Parts: sequence; C-alpha cells; structure tokens
Amino acid sequence: MEDIDKGDLKPAPANELWNLDGRPAPMPNPARTLFMVALLENDNADPVQVTNLARDLLKFTLVGEWTNANNRTDLDEPGRFEFYVTTSRAAFESAIDIARGVSPLGAVLDPDDKLGSPQVLRFTPDEYQRVLNHAPSTIHRTLKFSGDDASYDLTFTLRGRLSVREALERVTGRRHGRLPGDAGLQRPASLARWLDSVR
Repeated sequence: MEDIDKGDLKPAPANELWNLDGRPAPMPNPARTLFMVALLENDNADPVQVTNLARDLLKFTLVGEWTNANNRTDLDEPGRFEFYVTTSRAAFESAIDIARGVSPLGAVLDPDDKLGSPQVLRFTPDEYQRVLNHAPSTIHRTLKFSGDDASYDLTFTLRGRLSVREALERVTGRRHGRLPGDAGLQRPASLARWLDSVR
C-alpha cells in the first residue's frame, strides 16, 4: 500500500489462506495452525521479489524445523509444537532479512525497513468452529508493529466463505432453497495440511 499517513485506515487486499505450494488446503487441526506476519516499509526492493525469495527460503527451512521439533523427545506434543512455533518465527525473520537486502542492487544499499519483529498470529479451535458455524461469522485479531518512527495496527479477520444461498439470504433477508452453484461454506486452508504431508 502507498501513501500511508498518521491516522490513516486502509483496508489491505483480501487474502485467502493458502498452503506453501500456493493452493488451498483444509485445516485438519486448527490448534496446530499459525500464521507468521511481518511488516516492511518498501524503499528500494521489489516487494514481489522479497515475498517470493522469503517464501522459497522458508519452504525448506520449515520442513527442517518441523522435523527438529518432532524429534524432541524431552517435550510432549504441545511442547513440540510450541518449540516449532518459536523456531519457525526465527526462521521467518531470517528469511525476510535475507530477502529484503538481496535484489535489486539498490536494496543492498538501502534495504526495506523491517517494522518490528515478525509476530505469530493464531486463532483458537473454538474461534475456527464459530466461524464455520457462523456464530459469529467473523473473528478479528489486531497485531501492533512499530519501527522507523511509525506505529501500525494490523487487524486480521477470519471468516468463512458464504455460499450463493447464504449471500442471497443476507442481501434479501429471505430464506432460499438450494441454488445452482451453492457449494456451501468452504473451510479455510493453511500450512498445517502441508506440514502433515511432509511428516
């Protein structure tokens, strides 16, 4: 986003949750789902290049972190996952630091500013279930980032997709039977499915 001044409220582009391979996937265990969030101020680097390089670096690192966490026999299962969360956040920060200063040449001389450290965004299994059950259909979570003489509040919304029938009922206020193309609620996707596949 461009031209952000003090007090501005700007909606970010809508995102869907995706797997590391860029495709949607189900979340078999919401309690083991996390999202890592970083905020950078763009100076000279190409944001697409930074994103792609950080993602490529993380693809292989996260597999190693997952394997390392699962091999910790001194920790119980929740402890191993929390260990994975901690080491993954550190790996995420390292990948961003490498990616933001590599390309193009101008980025090496004046890399994008990282606004605070990356943070972990998590929702509870109960919150996921409430979204899937539409009670309420949205959950909000705000993360605060500061750095380079600026502060930002990033608010994330977890919500399920509405079917054609559900959207029509919300607009008209009337109940409708099943409509063509009514696929029902699509569950959010996540990294968790991908991690399960590499175990």
